[in-house]
Amino acid sequence: MTCLFAPSEDELQPSAYQIFIGHIMAAISYMLPVVVMGGLMMATAKITGQFINIDHSPFSVLDKVGFMTIKFMYPVFAMYLAFSIAGKPALIPGLIGGIMSDEVYKRFFDIEGFMPSGFFGAIGIGFFVGYLVRWLNDSIHVRQQLTTIKTMLVVPLITGITLVMVMEYLINPIFGSLNQLMVLFFTSAGDTGRGFYSAMIAAGTAFDLGGPVNKAAGSVALGLNGMSETFDLTARELSIVIPSIGVGFAAFLNGRFGLPDVFSREEKTVGSTSLLLGVIGISEGAIPFILKNPRLIPVFMTGAVAGALVAIALGVKQTLPLPAIWGWPLATNVAGYLASVFIGALICALGVLYVSPKNAS
Repeated sequence: MTCLFAPSEDELQPSAYQIFIGHIMAAISYMLPVVVMGGLMMATAKITGQFINIDHSPFSVLDKVGFMTIKFMYPVFAMYLAFSIAGKPALIPGLIGGIMSDEVYKRFFDIEGFMPSGFFGAIGIGFFVGYLVRWLNDSIHVRQQLTTIKTMLVVPLITGITLVMVMEYLINPIFGSLNQLMVLFFTSAGDTGRGFYSAMIAAGTAFDLGGPVNKAAGSVALGLNGMSETFDLTARELSIVIPSIGVGFAAFLNGRFGLPDVFSREEKTVGSTSLLLGVIGISEGAIPFILKNPRLIPVFMTGAVAGALVAIALGVKQTLPLPAIWGWPLATNVAGYLASVFIGALICALGVLYVSPKNAS
């Protein structure tokens, strides 16, 4: 018997947006280990360098290899984005396109005045290569005996020539120019520009706690990191942990000091766990609370932006992609960094307590 409430075939089909985000999130899941690995190697070297001279030592090599590793985040992203769409035949073309989107290409060819197309260039070439390879495989029909020639020669040749032309004359000029304009805009605005840029990165990072907007904000911040004094990772790394720590503060303050009582016993436990997760750099601890009450999203964004702006005012700067206790010792002003986390998290905590529904007395 047919169920009257069974979903139709159309309802089961993912939307274009879901497909788009699905491919991007799959690629980011492969890119993140590159960033973490590179960041940990650099952090190990730099922390060691605070106690001993690491010049001409294995730690110096570790520092340089870590930096080089991070520079491969966009090639790895583009490679696995193409792979997500078209499988193994798209891996190496995606890698080549990703290399052309970032500093590796500029350094190898010693191109003067080249502005990498960065994250958006990697997205563009990843999708282009993925769907091109899929279309070529579906459209070129050969006899069984010639299948190997098709997959090993014809498709790679067409894909390679096409992707280089598209990157060189379309994607890099367009997105490179946009990146250049963005850098010039924020840099020319001085401290105001750094504040505005940091606020945008902080708001995007705290918006969905590890989701697509968070990952996009992080990828942009990583790509621009170090291009001038305006661009660093302070706002990004602060905003990863502020919402989770803020929920933990809210659980502690709940019903105390005349503050509203909004948490059940179970939610207090989740909040305490969220605090611990935030301290070690995991933002997802606060997700259950925004799922229950989406009005907390602007609360978390406000706390993250406030923490980032306080950090700027206190002269805090962090350039390594390591949040929480892993990156705090590497900030230029550790006390100011911790104060920024505390202030941002406290704003989140108060927002959670006043925006959440009150417990029945």
